[in-house]
Amino acid sequence: MTFVPSRTKLTTPHSHLVPHGKIPCLLVDEAVPIYGSENICAYLDSISGGKALPPPGTLARFEALTTEALASGIMDAEIGRGTRLNSS
Repeated sequence: MTFVPSRTKLTTPHSHLVPHGKIPCLLVDEAVPIYGSENICAYLDSISGGKALPPPGTLARFEALTTEALASGIMDAEIGRGTRLNSS
């Protein structure tokens, strides 16, 4: 399993793994890309036997998912800000 950091430029050897160009990307078994924070969290929860996130249907689960959505939005905003700064 390889984690491609969120600051990775899209011209890396891993660029072809994410068709829409968004990162992070988790490369499983050096062949299967899983991208999108939500999907990465769900995958990690599944391989941990469902112990990485609170149980489905609980308020704690939705609080964890809301925190993940906030973090994803912050990353999108930061990446967009960096792109604008670099292109001027």
